[in-house]
Amino acid sequence: MLRIFPLWMALLTPALGQLREVTIELRPTECVTCTESLPERMKRVRGVAGAEMQETPVRVIVRLETGNRVRLTRLLDVVRQDGTGIVKVALRAAGELFEEGGWRFRVLAGDRALEWRGVAPAKPGRAVVSGWLAAPFEAIEVESVEVEP
Repeated sequence: MLRIFPLWMALLTPALGQLREVTIELRPTECVTCTESLPERMKRVRGVAGAEMQETPVRVIVRLETGNRVRLTRLLDVVRQDGTGIVKVALRAAGELFEEGGWRFRVLAGDRALEWRGVAPAKPGRAVVSGWLAAPFEAIEVESVEVEP
């Protein structure tokens, strides 16, 4: 029984790093059905709680479930699968702040760390970050950061 307890606690603990909300601004396209079908295609990704399209600018807003393990690259692949282009991505995510040749932010272990652009955080550690990324989606322009204790 003692061996099972740590495993049980690990399963009940929410993921330390996770996307919370992602807004993907789309390039205008003449394929109306491509953009209309995007929310339903997003909802098929395990960990996505909901998705909706908005106009001006055209974008899809993706809400994620608590404890999800969805990678940003997975959501971007769903958009690109029909040839739809991406202008920029706004996100709110929990993850890890660390220094490695400059400040970096990583959502999930094993993900490529994003280069940090904006006011440097006070210290490394766990944080919830809001910001946006432009192609090639390797750096985050930080708008706000909440360091977790």
